[in-house]
Amino acid sequence: MKRAAAIITLVGVILLLALTVIHRFPPSRRLPDGSLLAIAEVSYGLKHAYTISSLKPWQTSAMHYLPLALVEKLGWTASTGSVWSNADPGDAPFLVVHTLLQTGGADRSSPPDQLDVCDEAGNIRDSSSGGLTASLRDTAVRCWPMMKPIGGAKRLILRFSRLAADGQTRVVVAEFNVPSPMFQEPEVTVTNPWRHIAIGTSVEFAPTGF
Repeated sequence: MKRAAAIITLVGVILLLALTVIHRFPPSRRLPDGSLLAIAEVSYGLKHAYTISSLKPWQTSAMHYLPLALVEKLGWTASTGSVWSNADPGDAPFLVVHTLLQTGGADRSSPPDQLDVCDEAGNIRDSSSGGLTASLRDTAVRCWPMMKPIGGAKRLILRFSRLAADGQTRVVVAEFNVPSPMFQEPEVTVTNPWRHIAIGTSVEFAPTGF
């Protein structure tokens, strides 16, 4: 009885901690193929990087007791990885959207391949087919760099889509409304929309997966 009570207490504490983390976790959407797309970070500047850090021991243990859907929502993965993108010195700052695609270890065949960034009125200001992706066992960390200036709006609409089976029609699979990191930033002039942006990834797999 004491052991059962201890297990129940432990599970309760884990759930409480998990719900606390979820409250602060970035917005996410369930895609038609069952995967979970989350906005990890939206940043503006000359240098950008996003890293999935290694889990704490209590998180690694909790993964074996929590439902898979909850683990996905938390963004926990047994591996670590990062993506980064930098402009040349003296160049204009640019916007980058970092996303997490949680697949739950399943083979997902239809991830979004385009991101349209819209202003508050829904007008498309720039589009990206995405930079490099750090692919972990059950998570893909991807950067979506935007080359054009998108100033003025307090919030941005992030619209993710992919090609339909006909190869021509685009299907919107997820949409987010997020604060703009460029609000109140001075307007910049980009003379070369095809300027050089250095991007890279790093991945480190844990000895054992979840």
